[in-house]
Amino acid sequence: MIDASECPPTFGASPDDVRGFIDGGYQSLGNKEGNLSSLGHNFSISLDTFQNNVLPQLGQQDMVIVLISGIDGMGKMEKIITQVVASAAVSAGVYCCGPDQSVDCTPAEDQLLPYQLDMNIKIPWSIHEVLGPEVVPFCSHFYIEIAAKWLCNAITTGAHILCGKVFQNTMVDLKVSNTKLFHRAISIVQKYAGLSTGDAKLCLLRSIYNTDSLTDDMQLASSSAHILQATSQGKIVPVALLSVIQKCSIQEAKDCLKKTPVIRAALQQCLEKCG
Repeated sequence: MIDASECPPTFGASPDDVRGFIDGGYQSLGNKEGNLSSLGHNFSISLDTFQNNVLPQLGQQDMVIVLISGIDGMGKMEKIITQVVASAAVSAGVYCCGPDQSVDCTPAEDQLLPYQLDMNIKIPWSIHEVLGPEVVPFCSHFYIEIAAKWLCNAITTGAHILCGKVFQNTMVDLKVSNTKLFHRAISIVQKYAGLSTGDAKLCLLRSIYNTDSLTDDMQLASSSAHILQATSQGKIVPVALLSVIQKCSIQEAKDCLKKTPVIRAALQQCLEKCG
């Protein structure tokens, strides 16, 4: 759930690109706000939603990762796994061994392979001897969750790299949706365009306000006002970079991205051309 929620601001991804679902939905999540499904389809996180509304729409370009914790998790997920295998999507099973199971313990041969998942990944319990048996009971749940989160993080990061969302190890298509990302966006423009902090900010603001001529009110507005204007928009940083490197208008930079929609390729071509 955490990894899916981080993809839109980090990579400028659509909320539908990476979604997370949990057995029991919000009741299992235990969030303070309770059930948020009424806010829209992207807020529906139950397995019933996945089975009924999402899975039937998946194709060969989609991937389903089934996270399974412990032997008992296999029984609860049996129906889901069967449906995932029958779908057109690529499927992967991630199995987290518990502290009371051996490192060699895996359901791959006995339980996962009969479902013919496209790939199986095991996260073994490897800290029992390091921390000692008296500590393990207190950190087992945390270890399993953080290990699974890091694995999902690696997969989604790799996917966005393949989609061209990352340029020279920099996430250049981030969504300017909070103060941290606003200042990070300025630093990215500064880095690749070779500008001062002040000029990089002006370049970013021209992209945010979709204009080549900023008014005094635009320049003097607070960071929160800039962020509010930017939050609903995409490709703000790539447009800013292309406009300043190519010395072109904001609209021409947008047209460039329409012709070359893979951001990494567009920026690479721009930098090579402008030398």
